[in-house]
Amino acid sequence: MTLGQQQGGETIEDMPETPAELTGPLPSATTNGSVQAAMAAATGQGSQYAPAASCATCPERSLRLKLGWTFYPDQVPKGSYQLVPGMTAPQPIPADGQIVLDRASNRQVPAQVMQAELVITLESGPTYSFDVSFELPAIHQPTGLQRRLTNLGLYAGITEFFDGRALWAMRAFKRIHMNRFTRNASARENDQLLDGQAYRIPAEVMEAVRKAHGAHPADRVSELEVPEALLRRGASSAPDAGMFGAAVLQRGSYDISGGTDDSDPRPDRPEAIWAGRKNPGIKVTRPGYQLCLGAYNEGSGEAPIENRVNLPQPVHMLQFALFETGFWLIAGKRARGRTITAFGPSAAVGATNAAGGRFGTLDGAFGRSTQWALREFQCHAKLPQAAVEDLHSTGELHLQRIIRRPPEVLSGHALYPEAGLASGGLNAATARALQSWLERAYRCPVHVYASPAARSLDPAAVVQEGIWRYDDYDSNAPRMFAVDLSATYPLPASINTTVQMDGQTIPKPITIGGYTGYNQGGVTYGGQLTGGSHIWNLETTEVTPQTIYGSGGYTGTGLSAAQLSTFKVVRAASHFECLGHFDSLNAYDRVTLSFGLCHWTLAVLGHSGSGTIPVEEAREMGALFAYIASVEPQVFRETIGRFGMSAASAWPLAAGGGAYFSAIHMESESGPVMLCGANYRADPTRKEGIEDNHYGHLWPLYYRMQMANRTSNRFQIACGKFARQRIANILAARVGTGRVSDYLTSEKAVAMAYRAHIYTTSTLNRLTTALGAIGRANPTHNQAREELAMTAIERAASGPAVGHVQSIRGWSDLPQRNGIALGVTYRLNLDDPSISGTVGSFRFDPP
Repeated sequence: MTLGQQQGGETIEDMPETPAELTGPLPSATTNGSVQAAMAAATGQGSQYAPAASCATCPERSLRLKLGWTFYPDQVPKGSYQLVPGMTAPQPIPADGQIVLDRASNRQVPAQVMQAELVITLESGPTYSFDVSFELPAIHQPTGLQRRLTNLGLYAGITEFFDGRALWAMRAFKRIHMNRFTRNASARENDQLLDGQAYRIPAEVMEAVRKAHGAHPADRVSELEVPEALLRRGASSAPDAGMFGAAVLQRGSYDISGGTDDSDPRPDRPEAIWAGRKNPGIKVTRPGYQLCLGAYNEGSGEAPIENRVNLPQPVHMLQFALFETGFWLIAGKRARGRTITAFGPSAAVGATNAAGGRFGTLDGAFGRSTQWALREFQCHAKLPQAAVEDLHSTGELHLQRIIRRPPEVLSGHALYPEAGLASGGLNAATARALQSWLERAYRCPVHVYASPAARSLDPAAVVQEGIWRYDDYDSNAPRMFAVDLSATYPLPASINTTVQMDGQTIPKPITIGGYTGYNQGGVTYGGQLTGGSHIWNLETTEVTPQTIYGSGGYTGTGLSAAQLSTFKVVRAASHFECLGHFDSLNAYDRVTLSFGLCHWTLAVLGHSGSGTIPVEEAREMGALFAYIASVEPQVFRETIGRFGMSAASAWPLAAGGGAYFSAIHMESESGPVMLCGANYRADPTRKEGIEDNHYGHLWPLYYRMQMANRTSNRFQIACGKFARQRIANILAARVGTGRVSDYLTSEKAVAMAYRAHIYTTSTLNRLTTALGAIGRANPTHNQAREELAMTAIERAASGPAVGHVQSIRGWSDLPQRNGIALGVTYRLNLDDPSISGTVGSFRFDPP
């Protein structure tokens, strides 16, 4: 019975570009089309070792192979096996995994057959189908080594050419089989491969491969020299080797209401869920990556040939690849420590990455850390350049190894399409891109690390690298920097400089900020903060006429009277909200992330009251996204949309309390989904929704938002327009038969009301009530009534805004030169810096 004849279950064939129903039987591997495809894959590369379709003179042959798992090589799967042709029915997998088809068992490879189908059905698990060729040269031939690596589940190919994928497979073998998932623990993972030289594989590595795969009677275990003529250091010509399976893998519990996370079978959990389907059939091999097993002729006295077949585990492979490419978010919550060198199954590495709670291991479960890491890969694979790891470097830090080689421009399959979803799901384009990154030793181009500010260029002073989660390093002592090799952002001249680090010339690391703890409502939070000496203190990032209007510099020259008056109001509030600088962000309290002129907030992590935490609550940053997407769609796409984030509601929005609100949507393979996930209501404590909202807490996301504020004047101008929309709403609010604009007519009064309203929109209700009473007692608006209105604002304000509005009222001029925080300076130098409290002094420039 072939796989196509088996009862029940579904099959997964070619990976679709988008999710689709995956049904129908797998084609038999013994069809002529399969043979021809395998031959073409090898001959197309000029190989002399294309698999033969048949052998007219071949007798019946015997076959020995041992079954295992790619990432649990010491464990044996349970279930049944069948070779077609060769066996008429499935047989149980022996306890030791050793399968023997020989004369004694009355099961052999039939005469003349050179191609077959191997079917493995796991007990309570999925069914695997492999294309098999019966040609396995000895290990000391390059093609023999490659085919063994492919049989071990590492997709090296079947030809004699060592391309980027085969070289990666060699490194992966050493990581798994020799180093026990710890980088360079005992075997160097580069093999001293230098340009212009042969590839020399040490004898001890060859022996390890032979031991893992099994012995061939013709093997010679010595150093293998692969000549330069057989080296193709670039990517493979095959865009998809099948190393991540054939399904669109995703975190179903996040993307789909009632969905289940995809997961691999493994020794302690044989069930598979791929593409949301339980135990489907999977076509494992691709042309050029089929199994190549050694069969032997007992009748002529040939010695047995040992083979090994490891069952693929696509989610495990995905996790392994994400860690290898520098997306250490896959490791979950970090422990204190300079770097991570071990990432593997818990049985192999223990909890070395644990920090008392959330942490990640290579476990084959497509959970939150896998989704986030894959989404970040998609985001970074859209950028112009990738970092390249120097595999020869013995530097302890990953950072040291990625600065020793120049970054490379992303192209071809390595460049994730601009229109590709930043979904956190493994679609076809993502699989091809990730595979290409592995082949080229590409690494994440934005590397966040913590270091004392005075020694930020000294690797010895780095206290932690590869920082992703907000609390990976939760001390306020060091500063967080980014070595950005992506060439994404147009930097000002004072920032766009080079420096020396570890003897290498690199772009000057960019200061992001620091970590700070925070107690709010009796709950301890914590996260990023950019303030004081962290900000750039540049005219291109300060709130000035130039950054708000695109003209006027920092003196206001050329602005209309209305523009200057409105700017003063915006600037007055920004003095308190963002320290007068666009690049002052924070993410340390219960609203995940906030930035901008009004410090618009992203998502809820907690509240001070009792009851259910509203993780799905619409916030002002979502409304900002909707506004920018409407008025500046290109800017929105460049700064926010391409990274998978958008507003749940489209502009125009109805104002609530004078402000605008929208929830955040994230892209997924199943359509837009709330930031807090599709199933946040399933947990009455909202713990899962809170954790998913923490995606907005990641250091790289924080960095992207910060750089949008720092480097895009069009983004800044759009934010300025959105802020003016708020002022318009405040002035338009009803007061009896009139409006607030009838009572607040001075620059100071409008600035005070605007500042108080930013802190809490409930200010507006209290203020309109007070203004109504003032109007009834003082029907004529004059300076006296203006002063009463400003007093009413002081009384309507709450929290720290009370002191802020009182400060504004006491100003004669806008603050210039010195900012509100230590280390913050202003370049603002208005020709007319006064802010007037005189009735009628405010002139509004609407958005």
